[in-house]
Amino acid sequence: MRDALAKALPGLDPERAELAVWTVLWTTHGFCRSMIRAQVPRFRAHLRQLVVRELDLDGPR
Repeated sequence: MRDALAKALPGLDPERAELAVWTVLWTTHGFCRSMIRAQVPRFRAHLRQLVVRELDLDGPR
């Protein structure tokens, strides 16, 4: 997954891509284990912002 992400986003450091993947996996796992289903829309919005920031998707390329 890390390699595919780094390939899709030229210029992204592979180590940063790996940390981003692990962040999404562990954050999602933790949220799902918490059983707070009423907060799904809020969690999805937060996770999206986290990924956009972490991968610099909102900045110039």
